Amino acid sequence: MKLFSLGPQAHEVRPRHAGSCHDCAAPVDGKYCSRCGQSSHVHVASAGEFIHHFIGHFIAAESKLWRTFGDLLRRPGQLTVDFICGRRMRHIDPLRLLLTVSMLVFGALKLQTHLVENNQHESKPATAQTQDAKPSEKPLTTKLTVAVFERLSPTFRTHLDEYEALPEEKKSSVLWHNWLKLGPTLILCLIPVVALFLKLLNAGTGWRYGEHLVFSMHLQTFALLDFLAWMLLAEVTEYAAPIALLALAVYMMFAMRRMYGGSWLVLAVRWGALVYLEVKAFLLMSLIAFFISLM
Repeated sequence: MKLFSLGPQAHEVRPRHAGSCHDCAAPVDGKYCSRCGQSSHVHVASAGEFIHHFIGHFIAAESKLWRTFGDLLRRPGQLTVDFICGRRMRHIDPLRLLLTVSMLVFGALKLQTHLVENNQHESKPATAQTQDAKPSEKPLTTKLTVAVFERLSPTFRTHLDEYEALPEEKKSSVLWHNWLKLGPTLILCLIPVVALFLKLLNAGTGWRYGEHLVFSMHLQTFALLDFLAWMLLAEVTEYAAPIALLALAVYMMFAMRRMYGGSWLVLAVRWGALVYLEVKAFLLMSLIAFFISLM
C-alpha cells in the first residue's frame, strides 16, 4: 500500500475499446449495442465538444420554442390537434411548455409584488379605517367548507377568527401572499379538473380523457400568458382587465372550435358551461387552499 496515494490513474478508469457493451456486456459489432442501445464508443466530451453541443441544442430549442409560442398564440387549439395527430417534433411538449410559462409568470408576479411592497414601505403609511364594515353573508359553499375544516383541525376556528379580525388591507395582503405561494399548485391541480369538465361536456364524441388533458394544458398555458399581458397592460391603461378577459374568452371559444368542432350553438353552450364550471372550481380550490394554510 502506498503511503501517499493520489488515487486511481485516469487511464485505469476510462473504458477501453472492446467488442462488448460497456453497460450490459453484450457483444457489439456496430456503433450501438443491439440489447440496450448504448453507444459502443463512449468518452467524456472535451470543453470544445461541450460548447458545440450546448450551442447546437440551445439554437434548436430556441427555434422550437418560438414556433410553439407562435402557433399557441396565432392558432388557438392547433397545438393540441398537432399533438394528437402525432406531429410532435416541431413543438415543445405540452407539460414542459406549461411549466416553463408558469415559472416565467409567477417569477414576474413575485418580482412585481416585491417592488410594490418596497414602494409602499418608502411611502407614507395609510391611515387606518375607523368605520367597521358590516359582515357580509357567506355563501353556502364557504359555510360547508368551514364546517369541514372545523372538524379536521381544532385550531382552524381560532386562526380564522384572527384573520377575520384583521383590517381589510391586511386581509388582502394575507390572501395575496398565500396565493403567490399556492398559485402554481392550484393551476396544476386545476388542469385535470378542467379536462374532466371537457370530458363531460363532450360525452359521446369519442375523445379520451388524456386528449382533453393536453387541450387543458395548452389552454392553461395561454391563460398564464394572458395574465402576464394583463400585468403589463395594467401599467399603461385602466382597461387591462376587460381586455385580458375578453382575449381569454375569445381564445377559448376558437380553441374549442378547432379542437372539438360542432355548430356554433353547441360550441357556445359548451363554452359557457366550461367557463362557469372552471370559475367555480377555481374559487373552491382557492378557498380550500387558503383554509389549509390556517390549519
